[in-house]
Amino acid sequence: MRTGPEIKIKLLYIMMAIIPVVVAYFFFAGKIDNIKQNEIQKNLEITKSNAGFIEALVLGKVKELVNLAEDHEVVELRGQHLTDTLKTFKTSENENFFIASRDGQVLTSTHTETFKILPQFKDNPYFEKALMGQPQISGQNRSVFTGDYVITVFAPVIDRSHKIIGVVGNELPSAFFREYLEPVKIGTTGHLNMMDQNGYYIYGNFFPDRNKLTLAKCYQEGRGQDISTIERKSHRSNEKTIYTMVRLKQLGWYVMAYQNSSEITAEGFSILLKDIAVVLMSIVTVIIIWLYKTALVNKTRLVRKQNAEKLALVGELAAGMAHEIRNPLTTIRGFCQILNKSSEYENHREIFDLVMQSVDHIDSILKETLMLARPQQIKLNKVNLQDILKETHNFMVSESLFREVNLELELEGKEAFVMGDSVHLKQVLINVIKNSLEATPKHGAIKVRLEHTNNGYAKIIVSDTGLGIRAEIMDKIGTPFFTTKDEGTGLGLSVCKRIVEEHQGFLKINSKVGRGTTIIIQIPLI
Repeated sequence: MRTGPEIKIKLLYIMMAIIPVVVAYFFFAGKIDNIKQNEIQKNLEITKSNAGFIEALVLGKVKELVNLAEDHEVVELRGQHLTDTLKTFKTSENENFFIASRDGQVLTSTHTETFKILPQFKDNPYFEKALMGQPQISGQNRSVFTGDYVITVFAPVIDRSHKIIGVVGNELPSAFFREYLEPVKIGTTGHLNMMDQNGYYIYGNFFPDRNKLTLAKCYQEGRGQDISTIERKSHRSNEKTIYTMVRLKQLGWYVMAYQNSSEITAEGFSILLKDIAVVLMSIVTVIIIWLYKTALVNKTRLVRKQNAEKLALVGELAAGMAHEIRNPLTTIRGFCQILNKSSEYENHREIFDLVMQSVDHIDSILKETLMLARPQQIKLNKVNLQDILKETHNFMVSESLFREVNLELELEGKEAFVMGDSVHLKQVLINVIKNSLEATPKHGAIKVRLEHTNNGYAKIIVSDTGLGIRAEIMDKIGTPFFTTKDEGTGLGLSVCKRIVEEHQGFLKINSKVGRGTTIIIQIPLI
């Protein structure tokens, strides 16, 4: 039997699984909805643009007929070239100009079919209105030439005595509007259609013929609105379809764009997959960078740990052997001093001096070893690095003159206060400058510069014109007991690094063979 805590833990796991799923669902749903709204807006812009074009096109046809009605051949309702005059106004194969007399009889047309009895318009209400003196645009009516449903435009013909003697007209079949609307694609499967003021299709891309009128199913929902968007099942399939309708204000017709909802959703998922791919790539990149940075940090820690182990070993060795080594060294040096003063061994004084120098060298190694292994406690106070640099420069300038090396100090105008131990900081600077002096040939130069960084550090830069450090040993520089000098101990730079790190700073070395070495010390400003 399950206990209460086990059930609570399982419920907690379920909640932890459900929450991300719910968040992801609402995120994706919102994203899909935004894509859907953007697609609808795009469809609306396309529909509005084409609606304006169709309205201007039809009204332009009215103006053409008015101009045609004023042609002198047409005004006479006779003439050898009446049909040719009509043809000059014909700009599309899918339109049919005609001229009818006042009694409705067709006198001539651009229709190619031959009629035994010419058609007439006497029962057409728009024809009758045109005889009253105003151009007319009919609703959908049967063509007197083909029997298909067409839109007919009428304009009265007025003779020189200002009497209306007939009508010129132009029949615009569905094919006339198809050549302008069919090329326009909505998405990959959608199209543009057009309806009259009663909701019947003037042009529908799915109608093979125009022998009958077809009512648009979505007409009632958008009727009377200048702009409307409707989502409902298509009358040709069970798929949901988005209809965007724009009304032609002067004609009262509607241009309608339709597009399957599933197509927009599929496009939305495609965009989402791309977004997810970008996010995943970004996450992977961040993880790789984080792993790389972690590896560098771990490497640094490992190096520090190894150095610490070395220092601990040095400490143990120094603590255990320094006393034992110093006692005989003191004895040796003492006897050398006594013998050196004795006249009996006057000829051997050089040997005694050499022995004492060697003893002093061993003693200095012991001192540095003890300092590295058992460092003195640093007492942090507010100190001015400018003062420390000036004192160090004054102290080292005599040695630089002796070595015939130019030692230059360059300070910024503003002071640099840090929390530090002036004695230890001087020790670092003396050690660094001394290393540069030893590496710089005669007539060379060493520049010591103090700067302020943008991230709140004081930067001390010591650059020389020495021989530089080879790349293959650069990583070993600063390691205890590693040195390139014949009489060096390899402990001086290790001590400097430790002191700088105890001041919450860092020491960095840049060098190029033949161009010199630059040592950068950064310590946080107060």
